[in-house]
Amino acid sequence: MASLLAASLLTAHLSGVASASTEPLVPPSPTNIQATQVTQTKAVISWTPGADNGCPVWGYRVTLDPSKYLLDKSPVEFEEWIYTRTKGDTSTRVAATGLRPNTKYQVLVSVVPVVPVTSAKCANRLNLTYGSSFTTLKPASTVPPSPTNIQATQITQTKAVISWTPGADNGCPVWGYRVTLDPIKYQLDKSPVEFEEWIYTRTKQDTSTRVAATGLRPNTKYQVLVSVAPVVPATNPKCHNRFNLTYGGSFTTLKPTLPAAPTGTKLTSITPTTALISWEAGTSTGCEPDQYQVMVMPLLQPEQRGHGTLILNTRVPGNTFSLKVTGLTPEAQHRVWVAAHGASDDLGCIQQQLAQPQAAINTFATPALYPTPIPGFPTFTQVTGTSATMTWTPGDSTGCVVQAYRIYVWREPWRVSHAPLIEKEVAGNVLTTTITGLKPDTGHRVSLEPHGNADCGQRYLVGGSFTTKKIPLVRPATIDWMGIAVTRSTSVDIKWGLRPATACPVTSQHLRIQPAGQHRATPIVDVRLGAETAYRATGLKSNTAYMVKITTHGSGWACLNPHTTSRISFRTAADNSGSGAQSVGTVTEDPIISASDVSVAEGDSGETDMVFTVTLSSSPIHQVSITATAWARDEADKAKGGRSAGLGGAGRDFMMFRNQKLVWEAGATGDALTKTVTVKILGDEVPEDHETLKLRLNNLRTDDTRVSFLGGEQRLEVTGTILDDDAHDAVGHTISVSDVTVEEGDSGKTDMIFTVTLNSSPSHRVSLRATAFGSDTSSARFAEAPTATGGKYADFYHFHKLRTVVFEAGATGAALTQTVTVTVYGDTEVEEDETLVLWLDNLRTDDTRVQFASGSKHHMQATGTIVNDDESEATVGEKSGSESLSDADETLG
Repeated sequence: MASLLAASLLTAHLSGVASASTEPLVPPSPTNIQATQVTQTKAVISWTPGADNGCPVWGYRVTLDPSKYLLDKSPVEFEEWIYTRTKGDTSTRVAATGLRPNTKYQVLVSVVPVVPVTSAKCANRLNLTYGSSFTTLKPASTVPPSPTNIQATQITQTKAVISWTPGADNGCPVWGYRVTLDPIKYQLDKSPVEFEEWIYTRTKQDTSTRVAATGLRPNTKYQVLVSVAPVVPATNPKCHNRFNLTYGGSFTTLKPTLPAAPTGTKLTSITPTTALISWEAGTSTGCEPDQYQVMVMPLLQPEQRGHGTLILNTRVPGNTFSLKVTGLTPEAQHRVWVAAHGASDDLGCIQQQLAQPQAAINTFATPALYPTPIPGFPTFTQVTGTSATMTWTPGDSTGCVVQAYRIYVWREPWRVSHAPLIEKEVAGNVLTTTITGLKPDTGHRVSLEPHGNADCGQRYLVGGSFTTKKIPLVRPATIDWMGIAVTRSTSVDIKWGLRPATACPVTSQHLRIQPAGQHRATPIVDVRLGAETAYRATGLKSNTAYMVKITTHGSGWACLNPHTTSRISFRTAADNSGSGAQSVGTVTEDPIISASDVSVAEGDSGETDMVFTVTLSSSPIHQVSITATAWARDEADKAKGGRSAGLGGAGRDFMMFRNQKLVWEAGATGDALTKTVTVKILGDEVPEDHETLKLRLNNLRTDDTRVSFLGGEQRLEVTGTILDDDAHDAVGHTISVSDVTVEEGDSGKTDMIFTVTLNSSPSHRVSLRATAFGSDTSSARFAEAPTATGGKYADFYHFHKLRTVVFEAGATGAALTQTVTVTVYGDTEVEEDETLVLWLDNLRTDDTRVQFASGSKHHMQATGTIVNDDESEATVGEKSGSESLSDADETLG
């Protein structure tokens, strides 16, 4: 705005000069214009206002320029306005700042008129009045006084004390000191500075003239620089605003004192994956170890070159002299270093010193993984229908610590692909456990697997089998009573009670509501309940007859599910007024078809009747029919069925039939609800085990939708047992296997043949399983797959549960001898004789007299020995020398 005003005034001034012969007046010129308090960058401009000439003053503009001011010249180095008229500013002085040192300035004070003018005699233009010129002061050349007597004392490996004497006062005040140390001569633009510290003399009244420098490097030369900082801004014009850099002498820190190297490094308690490292403190050097660093690294095979990755790199306190190392590589060479680290103190005791023990201590070897101890075969006691107590003995100590036993339980018949029925784990110091959740009257196979710590190698399972006891299957409690508490037009409150609890607890209830008499209709209400005995049903139609069905369900092996359904009928109200309890008659139960197991003696000849009783539990409202089939599976039921009686002496045990029809008439009661099915048993004089057959009931046909088989399945099966009453031979059948020894050979494959023998002819087929694996001690190494050579470290081909040995029923002569072959791989490696184990188990037969020669029905084993036939160079040399000497003796003789 000020510039626009000046331009308009100048334009008016020029036009006025051109058009008038008499020059109009301008605002009065100021007098006594002068510059005072001149410094390097500042000055105060003052003036006296001129005498009033009738032209009012709007304000003043003060400008400074290194040359004589002309309005059309720019830039102006300093300009300031004083608004006398508009802001009431009556000042007649201005403080000019930002000037250049040692520079001459022209002063111009311009008087600004009031625009528009109020008097015709006054011109609309500035009154430019030049004052005298002035020159700013030259830059200051004086800095704060330099310190003297700069020196470093109390020098150690990591510290020094820097001191100085303040310089004589030269009028430039000191703000503070900055002390820096650097391995090279300090320059302000160089970095990093290794040590720096400030002393705030002016602001914090710190009058110190010494600094303790820390964190220095041992055996290093340092340059000392003490910089004096001035007070800014300077209070004395002659003082310069810059540091006074004053170099002192240099000094060198002391050489470090190393901690003593540890001595007597030992390795003890070496296992495949752990070792105890111990050491002793070295002779004191004055630098006591603050920590020991332990490093462990495996040594690679020669063809791999170099070292492996560090297994351990850790530090322990300086007062600790042993460390247990874990995570080592089994059967491998390792190298150990122990380093002493000193504390970071005045001695410079901060560097490490590696222990340098003898090579035998510096390097050590870990043994191979220990075999996991094989526990004794488990025994089973306190066997019930759903539980059994399992007990075993620990295996022989091998160095492997068993931390846990895992137990797997399968139901028979067992298959490799079957998932375990039960899995559980117990601690390694536990040798007995109770297995629960078993199925009644069922054979179970159990495997026991020991699990050890990291030092343990291959694990082996031992097992056993047992059969749970048969327990009576019971139904969950049924409905004792049922009633309708309140009825409305669209809802009803139902209440009921249960009979006393049974061994099968009620876990859920199924409630359904259907239109009366429409048993196959889709339920209007269909809900699953817990243990409730009341329910409010909604969504019904008014004044309509319904029936309620409630089925109780239990859980557990002792339960028959689903159970009988109970029902009553009711009618909803015509309105929502709500009525009391209704008389709905008695609770009825659905008819259930059931049958029981039967046992009969076989007899020596002819036929014996095995009579099964089939019962319908309550009267049906329509005719009910089913079919019965007598049959057997050779593997599971053992008995053999025939189509005619004449086959009884040719290995047949009973007369088979299919789809014999049973019928219950509608409304049947009393004895009419019981039917019988007869199976003809064929006698013989052959000693054998008890045998079983099945009676299958299925093909239910009826219009009474309430009728079902016991258990709610589509069919029902019961068992008939044929009790053998023939005298058995007192002599049993024994399975034996012999140990085998073979030479290893230098290459290729050698067969190690085990002979498995049954000492007499069995009455039933006998099968067992063979497994080959390494033994607990002097164990041979195995390959997981058969190869031409077995691989660099394999001694034999390991097969697990892949070989089956079979003796057919009635076998004699050579058929009582079977072989199992293990492939042995040759090599030229000098080693000890090695052993493997052939494990026989999983004995399967219906001939109860068959057992292993070990006296067990569960397992036995034989040992295979691989004889090393390679010789070391020393041995060969000794033999060669002996042979030469013998030859010489013969020649001389």
